[in-house]
Amino acid sequence: MIKYQSIIINFLDETSQSIEKKIDKIKAVLLNLNQDGIVWVIVSNYVHNSELVMTSFEVARQFLELKLKNIILVPDFRRLKKGMVFINSTYEILFFTKSETYFFNKDPIREKHIWKDVEWGKRAKNYHELGKDPGNVWLKTEDDGKSRITKHVLLNFNEVIDRLIKSSLKKRSNCLLINLSQIKDSTAEVNIYHESV
Repeated sequence: MIKYQSIIINFLDETSQSIEKKIDKIKAVLLNLNQDGIVWVIVSNYVHNSELVMTSFEVARQFLELKLKNIILVPDFRRLKKGMVFINSTYEILFFTKSETYFFNKDPIREKHIWKDVEWGKRAKNYHELGKDPGNVWLKTEDDGKSRITKHVLLNFNEVIDRLIKSSLKKRSNCLLINLSQIKDSTAEVNIYHESV
């Protein structure tokens, strides 16, 4: 039986009803998560009968046995959803752990400091030498080298998945990606993507 250090569940564009129908199959896979493992759940909100459904909250209720550590917001203007008061141009990633002792390494996903060449050395204690913390809004920036942001850069979906994998896998560990849309019924296989590091 393969044990997983990280499990990524893609619930994008699913409704709460479709998630509930498949949740037992998902939870069965969580039994293979290492004790210090992480579960990432990718979701987006939607409108049903003119009401906003906060899918992230609905999904969080389905995983009460896990510990919710944070919610990451990912801007994505290519997936604009209408029907809300404001057009929805984001999706969320729920960051769950199996226990209070978990493996997470932020260093591989750090970003370039925009202030490095402007004030480096004056307040060096405020900066990590490998780059800045990506925070919980994943929108990269480009700058002019003089600390002025010149462009905001969206991460594509593969880059987001890459960040999740890099930050949550140890050497010689496994990651499982579950794409919910490929789970058609209770007998469907969920091992859609498997990566070992």
